[in-house]
Amino acid sequence: MVCTISSVLLAFAAALSLSSATVTSQFSLSGNYTPTVIPCPANQTYVRPASSGLSPSEKAWLSLRRPNVANALEAYLDNVGIPGFNVSAYISALKTNQSSVPIIGLTMSGGGNRAELCAYGVYQALDARYPPAWSSKTGGLLQAMTYTTSLSGGTIANTALGVNGYPDLQTLIANNNFNFSISPAALEQIAGKAELGYPITVSDIYGISSTFYGARSVFDQSIDTLGFTWSGVQVQPSFANGSTPMPILMTDELAWTRQGLDIEYFGTPMSGGLPINASVCINGYDSAAFCAGAGFAAANLWLAASTTDGVLGQFAKRSKIPYPANEDKLEQGRLGTESLPSVNEIGGIEELLKENLTTILYGYTTNPFYGMNTSAIDPVAASQKELLLVDGSETGQENPLWPIIQPERAVDFIVVSDACGSELSSGWMNGTNLYNSYTSAKAAGLPFPTVPPVVTMLNLNHTSRPVFYGCNEPEVPLILFLADFPYTAYTNISSFESTITNDQLEQLTSNALSLVTQVNNTLRHDWSTCIACGAVHKSLKRLGMTEPASCSQCWKEYCWQGNLDQSQPGFLEPSLVLNSTLSWAEWNATVFF
Repeated sequence: MVCTISSVLLAFAAALSLSSATVTSQFSLSGNYTPTVIPCPANQTYVRPASSGLSPSEKAWLSLRRPNVANALEAYLDNVGIPGFNVSAYISALKTNQSSVPIIGLTMSGGGNRAELCAYGVYQALDARYPPAWSSKTGGLLQAMTYTTSLSGGTIANTALGVNGYPDLQTLIANNNFNFSISPAALEQIAGKAELGYPITVSDIYGISSTFYGARSVFDQSIDTLGFTWSGVQVQPSFANGSTPMPILMTDELAWTRQGLDIEYFGTPMSGGLPINASVCINGYDSAAFCAGAGFAAANLWLAASTTDGVLGQFAKRSKIPYPANEDKLEQGRLGTESLPSVNEIGGIEELLKENLTTILYGYTTNPFYGMNTSAIDPVAASQKELLLVDGSETGQENPLWPIIQPERAVDFIVVSDACGSELSSGWMNGTNLYNSYTSAKAAGLPFPTVPPVVTMLNLNHTSRPVFYGCNEPEVPLILFLADFPYTAYTNISSFESTITNDQLEQLTSNALSLVTQVNNTLRHDWSTCIACGAVHKSLKRLGMTEPASCSQCWKEYCWQGNLDQSQPGFLEPSLVLNSTLSWAEWNATVFF
């Protein structure tokens, strides 16, 4: 399992992905959250330059995944029935030329519990096992995906899916994975890590509290959830045989570099790319809970927001977009008593850990790139002994696109689920995070479709209905942007919703189904066809096959054509698409709660 590291603005994004060939168990040697000191294996490559491309193990896994993708595509495309498209001829061509099998990804945005729940809703709306998705002809695309990426709130969903082999959502519900309560017994496991001399931080606290139930095993509830390691995902049976996608978690650091790390030995003190002491390697520091917590706990921003009354610590917003005069009251009315984790809560953690704030605000690990040759790595990254990890959204990009726009992964089609809720005080999206990803990617020379400025996105309704980007740009991935929007439910709930009932979960995920399917193709009669066209768009060109006219029509109707509208937009505070007379206040009082 490897930690690929990519520069993002002035930070880096660590995509915790899989590639070690030595892992034999999904679990730490201790069977719980406590790391174990082990002898370091001989002839082991711990760090490698990203310039060498994908790791050998990821390449080997892709060779297993591609045939499964082709088979899944066949079932999916047969169900969709793109007019004028010969599915049999296409699949036959893929099976004789597997390098042309489309590589498809799903991104799960930040946005706390709201983003987690919306990510699950989009996931279910693309799942062939969910009858309403299959009958709406969007189900099945999930089974053809190669990567799922996440940061912040979306990371909890991606972690649960990864360690459990991508179960269907109903299985997770029945397994009580949406119990947001905190187990005191689980938190006690932190002591074992502390006794080894490792600093304990908010990443440990929030990682354990969010995954103890959230990522519990759907196969055996007696298993200690905190024993799952992220490197262990690769021996999860359905992943190991290429039947399911690769989950990637994204976190940020306070310096930047671009290297590859075998995450099985995460936490091992290293210098020059090798363990400092051949007798001291660490097993289990890559706890799935810790990896999730490192990408989820934006405690440094929460603290800054709390102590400055929201002046500092802001997630991505667009200050030039006009807010109504009653913005603060509007937002407080929506959030009710929910708010950012308070200074008192973080202070309580400070007292619990007996450490000062500057020590506990970041996820801590030793720096595997310390002491490396600075001709191959940024000097700052080579000079610091520790990595300080923070929420993956702190670069102003709450969509975890960075890991799958790396050229080495050659992704063709990306479904972006955006439920960040931080861009407007009404809790809806204005496109800032996607636009930030576009400008950052262009600055870094990475392939990314052209995205219009935020004002145009609002004026052209790109955040209130799905839109494609990149259909006329052959050298970049095609993106389907799905901004959370109220179709059947006002999903702009607090990012820190502390409880959720199964009925409420059903409302939120049903709204995602309406978004993804455009209400079973009633708002756009050919919508499922267009999503399927997105799945095959790039691979048809590689195969030299002609794209059906129905797909070309999709791009004319639903893909941004480069037109701009920079006039002053109105404030986005929508009603329900399917019930415009039901206000948020009425729905919140009589339906949701």
